[in-house]
Amino acid sequence: MIIEIQVEQTVYFDVGLLTALTRKLAVDIADELARQVKLALIRVKAVATGKTLQSVRREELLSSPSRIEFRQNVLARDVWKEIQGGRSPGRLPLESEMREWFLALNIPRGAWFPIRRAIQRKGIKPRDIVGLTLKNSQTRIKNLLEIYARQVAAQLVKVKK
Repeated sequence: MIIEIQVEQTVYFDVGLLTALTRKLAVDIADELARQVKLALIRVKAVATGKTLQSVRREELLSSPSRIEFRQNVLARDVWKEIQGGRSPGRLPLESEMREWFLALNIPRGAWFPIRRAIQRKGIKPRDIVGLTLKNSQTRIKNLLEIYARQVAAQLVKVKK
């Protein structure tokens, strides 16, 4: 004896909701990364003037709801490159490049040139802000993804035909 059972069902899902949730996830992850960049700058003590710290922000690069594609970017002031990558020995930094930093740290004028010469001879060691950011944001991003997956799963409705 053969018994054949056939069950048909259709899964309905609101794509508009998926789009909204995906955009929210992209924004939440970018906000978390920006927050972690700020914390990393503070941890490595790269906040003398505070301008780089204040410049860290999230920017939307692409918002394409029809393709459910959202791209975010975390931006910071140009000085960011020297904090992240350091500075190779060789070129004497201009006083104008460093004046704001000297003043923020209350460094006496007589010490400005010797500090610039030391940077010329030794350079400035890089500080891995990106690595620190990614390491410290992993748990929070994982949690955001789990919340997102639960919200998507909760919207799935199975209906028998």
